[in-house]
Amino acid sequence: MNYTFIGDIHSASDDLKVLLNAINTEEDRLIFLGDYIGQQLGIFQSMKKRN
Repeated sequence: MNYTFIGDIHSASDDLKVLLNAINTEEDRLIFLGDYIGQQLGIFQSMKKRN
């Protein structure tokens, strides 16, 4: 099992989507660190992408 650490997404839902598509989310553990909310719009898209 691999661990992927993701820090400070700051509501960047498009960047988060690219990152999540680049890793195997079914076998890897994702560890989110830092800020989820930034000054950009898109917080709701960032938070509900993988629900």
